[in-house]
Amino acid sequence: MATPLLRGGCRNLMPQYNSAAPILPGTGAAGIVLGTSIAELVASVPGFESWEDDSLPRLPADIARYRYRDVDVWGEHAQVTQVMVRADYRGALRDRLTLGMRLRDFEAVLGRVELLDLSLKFESEPGMSVEIEGRPGAFSQDSVVTAIYVF
Repeated sequence: MATPLLRGGCRNLMPQYNSAAPILPGTGAAGIVLGTSIAELVASVPGFESWEDDSLPRLPADIARYRYRDVDVWGEHAQVTQVMVRADYRGALRDRLTLGMRLRDFEAVLGRVELLDLSLKFESEPGMSVEIEGRPGAFSQDSVVTAIYVF
């Protein structure tokens, strides 16, 4: 049986991609719940494909990355372990924080951001991190959030 996925606040039995679904740290985003079977996700959402960035170090054999439209998914041991939303994703974190907003907007809601292991993380939301324009080590409150990771 498939792992339940989020869709408009309901739980479904099959993966349902949704570019406006809420971003839920520690749970999922884009309608994809952490722990979902990669095989079921790829089978139920045509266009989800394995993806590698040649500019980054190669992933270990038991970790795979998949991409579809404005979402990337990492899987380990055949299950979703991380979801990243980017580009034109329209869903929000806490009903108000979206891509394209400034880091100061996130800090006003989530508290101070910290640079940990090259990721920008918030103490109040341990199941997420953000990516900004430019280098993570050179962030300021004016930095624009370009991706949100959920794990």
